[in-house]
Amino acid sequence: ARSVDEVKQLIDMDPELEKKIYQKSGQTYALGALPRLLWVKNKMPEIYNKAAKIGMFNDWLAYKLTGVLAVEPSNGSTTGIMSLEERAWDPEIAKECGLRDDLFGQVIECGEVLGTVTADAAAETGLAEGTPVVVGGGDCQLGMIGVGACEPGQAGVFGGSFWQYEFNTDKSTPDPDYRVRVNCHAIPQIWQYEALAFKPGLVMRWYRDGFCQAEKAEAKERGIDDVYEVMNERAAEIPAGSHGMLCCFSDVMNYIHWIHASPTFTNFELDPERFNKYTFYRAILENTALLVRGHIELVKEATGNEPSELIFAGGASKCSLWAQIVADVTGKNVRIPEVKEATALGAAVLAGYGVGIYPSISEGAKRVVKWDKIFSSNPDNKAVYDQLYVQWKDVYKSQLELAEEGKVKSMW
Repeated sequence: ARSVDEVKQLIDMDPELEKKIYQKSGQTYALGALPRLLWVKNKMPEIYNKAAKIGMFNDWLAYKLTGVLAVEPSNGSTTGIMSLEERAWDPEIAKECGLRDDLFGQVIECGEVLGTVTADAAAETGLAEGTPVVVGGGDCQLGMIGVGACEPGQAGVFGGSFWQYEFNTDKSTPDPDYRVRVNCHAIPQIWQYEALAFKPGLVMRWYRDGFCQAEKAEAKERGIDDVYEVMNERAAEIPAGSHGMLCCFSDVMNYIHWIHASPTFTNFELDPERFNKYTFYRAILENTALLVRGHIELVKEATGNEPSELIFAGGASKCSLWAQIVADVTGKNVRIPEVKEATALGAAVLAGYGVGIYPSISEGAKRVVKWDKIFSSNPDNKAVYDQLYVQWKDVYKSQLELAEEGKVKSMW
């Protein structure tokens, strides 16, 4: 948010520059590092001028352990300053944005041994001197390894405060319409289309804390640690489609023009039996699943491919009702891993590969990833959601127009 002026500066410099950068890097100004680096140049010139090299936070940690400074491509590609195809820095991008082109050092692939723990790092951390340090990766990229999604065509849905749909591909070609983020996977020669849904988990928390105090008391009385269990029990009694109710929160990703409608519930009646707070709650669950379907279709439009099944992880995957709704809305089997917060597991697999424990990253994942449950789509519910999905897209389009016209406040 602090680099709004710098985004305007870049647009004034060349209105088409953002699209040109996306075609090379898979990134726009929205999440990339370019406007932020320009902010440092403009607002903190003493820091900018003294800087020798730039990297990501995980690269800095590895440097402190080994004394070797390098950047890996899975996190590095999110800056917007890397060539997707080459999985390497493209200093010309920085130069086009009015930034220095001498800030970019070596790039080492994920899973390679960077070096060993130095004597100083050993004294500071307690790690044994000489311990190999393997190049890691980005959080979702490692999460995909940690749920066994290592091959082209596999897809994962990570449900938390934000939801990510990650689709593996062996091609580095970005979306011709600039709508979806493309990153390097933490596996060489694999890339990921990443479609982001804003705030589903935060919407759940808002609804829980704003409207479900009675459920909190009931959970405490019944000895249930998670109030969502009580809420889910009630929501499971509401039929698929929530009697036609729709809500609008996050939109399907549009990376080049990212704005969301004002939060909205619509198409309900003043009938407290059919449209009670659990109907509203189920509509929130269904809305997020509709977003997943929208992201599957978005990435299919860009790549021509979609997964045969979904791997569902993150905190949201603990909710069986939500997993079933995702299966019903998308028409795909939904596979739940035993380790649902899988980024650290993916890092362990990568480290094991790096020191020769596993012959490949994919084989390492196959050996350690175990499955909890599989949810299959219910054809009757799928038919209901097919109709609801069409309605939701139309309603969201209308709600988004109100936000773009300034008549209501956009969610983001």
